[in-house]
Amino acid sequence: MLLQLQLDLQRYETAWMMLHKFRRAMINLAREPLRGEVEVDETWVGGTQAGLRGSRQLKGRKAALVLVAVEKRGRATGRARMAVIPDFKSGTLIAFLKQNVAAGSTVYTDGLKSFTGLQAAGFQHVPRSQPLRIKAQRRWCLWQTARLATCSSG
Repeated sequence: MLLQLQLDLQRYETAWMMLHKFRRAMINLAREPLRGEVEVDETWVGGTQAGLRGSRQLKGRKAALVLVAVEKRGRATGRARMAVIPDFKSGTLIAFLKQNVAAGSTVYTDGLKSFTGLQAAGFQHVPRSQPLRIKAQRRWCLWQTARLATCSSG
């Protein structure tokens, strides 16, 4: 780890702990919510469970359910927000959006039924269904954006 080398620390664990403390300290609590056009998607981080298919993977799953919201700036991506969420329920998703996205913003989502209450919550909702190949590619892009955004104060 680079921080371990830069600070001449003996233990990786110490460098890891310090890095995460630095990242927490860098978060701007007064940051503005995302606005304009925002794309939202959910994904599991941690892979599939061996031997299980479909909804049977949800029971006792060790992977984390992550919700990601990314500002669209033309053809580029802007700021991002992400959070580990406990479930796919509408209340959970809308609470995340109210906390991280300005009211009146246009929110693009996939066809998940839990997003149906967005217009009542004050957002303009544009649900889209995509071919599986494009959806997988878009999730990879969202994941890369979220992974890279963990160091920024946004």
